[in-house]
Amino acid sequence: MVYAKSQTAGRGQMGNSWEAEAGQNLTFSLLLAPVFLKAEEQIWLNMAICLALRDMLSRHLENVNIKWPNDIYVDDKKIAGLLIENNLQSGYIRCSIIGIGINVNQVDFNNRSATSFMLEKLIPSDLMDLLTQLLEDIEQRYVQLEMKQYKFIQWEYLKHLYRKDLVSFFRTQGRDFKGVIRTVDEYGRLVIETAEGVLHFQLKEVELLRGE
Repeated sequence: MVYAKSQTAGRGQMGNSWEAEAGQNLTFSLLLAPVFLKAEEQIWLNMAICLALRDMLSRHLENVNIKWPNDIYVDDKKIAGLLIENNLQSGYIRCSIIGIGINVNQVDFNNRSATSFMLEKLIPSDLMDLLTQLLEDIEQRYVQLEMKQYKFIQWEYLKHLYRKDLVSFFRTQGRDFKGVIRTVDEYGRLVIETAEGVLHFQLKEVELLRGE
């Protein structure tokens, strides 16, 4: 694990930036070697790490959910996110770098949809204590991966999926539409039911705008 007290160029999905005030948040990367996972099974690693994040956060905060594909929300605000970069070899994952950012004691954000432990609890939190808890939770979820408990991982991920089974507004290719998130399939695609039928979206093909 590499832990950064100050992060100047944090990255999110597809080149998005991650805002973090020095010394106030958890920003770190883990190197794992899930060589038991095939290339097409990358989604299970993503789901497992998202669940570990939620496991830790929900011990301290209410209404913690996972926003597809890999952000963690408290109510309607983002408190954490992760980025996984996999190195593949012979059809299997050789190693994975998992970058994680959690807003802890920061109170001012440029993004209005962001929140933190401090904003939610109104008291400062110990960074190393939270990190220790999270690493233990990641280990437990990683064991589930090794035991190939994919259906259980998917079930728990869907149980805590943000806006699942609720009418929401989305945008794809400049067009807005209304629909209901139903599931995330084994390929990692978001499945949305609309008046025109069921649609499947890959990463960055659709944006969740708001609830009805």
